Amino acid sequence: MVPMGNVPLGAFTGRKGILKARGYVTEGAAELGLGGIRLVPTVHPNFIQRGQSKYSAAFIYDIQ
Repeated sequence: MVPMGNVPLGAFTGRKGILKARGYVTEGAAELGLGGIRLVPTVHPNFIQRGQSKYSAAFIYDIQ
């Protein structure tokens, strides 16, 4: 799964900090019933559109 942004990252893992977590493969929170599900968090596309274009290459890399 690819959670895009802090809210989905928090929902799937129970933690925040998308800019530190993006680009790494993590597992979902076991206490939420998501243990064993691989996650590749990345920034939300709207974050890039609203002036953070420096993350566009990182977003493309994460999706690939």
